[in-house]
Amino acid sequence: MIFMKEIPKPKPKPLSLEEIETRIHLYRDESRTISHRVNALTDRRKEINDKIKELKEKAKELKG
Repeated sequence: MIFMKEIPKPKPKPLSLEEIETRIHLYRDESRTISHRVNALTDRRKEINDKIKELKEKAKELKG
């Protein structure tokens, strides 16, 4: 059996201040986008639950 010597991985270069600030900005943008999406989905969930409630009431009327 032949064993190969493991090739060491090069160390990543340190990030520059500009790269760090850019990443911070991108993460903030992503966070803001996600917050808006969560709010929109929460509103949609409420609408769906309201429709379900209305349909259940109509079904109850038809049964009664």
